[in-house]
Amino acid sequence: MNGYIQIDLGGELRSLKFNMHAIEIISQRGTTTEHGNLAAFIYGGLCGNSFAKSAGTSPVCEESFEDIMDWAEDILVAKNEELKVKIVTAFNESKPMKALKEQADEATKKKTRKK
Repeated sequence: MNGYIQIDLGGELRSLKFNMHAIEIISQRGTTTEHGNLAAFIYGGLCGNSFAKSAGTSPVCEESFEDIMDWAEDILVAKNEELKVKIVTAFNESKPMKALKEQADEATKKKTRKK
């Protein structure tokens, strides 16, 4: 999957790409609520995809955050756990997250060796 997924949002197939640009947006938009965080993940993925497709010249997402909040709400109201898992899995399988996990694993190994 490598941080890329296509899902139906608002009756249309849309592409989410979890790259560094997406992760920056998620970190800025994330909240303490499931709804807000799901919307941040969707928005970040959509913007990450737009950024990648534009070769880094357009960091702007075509979809409005208001629409994305509605789509996140629809997912939560429908209790669509499968779609939430697909989004989070794509995020976790992205290059930046894999690299972060590898760094954390290496740090844990070093800590364990020192004991």
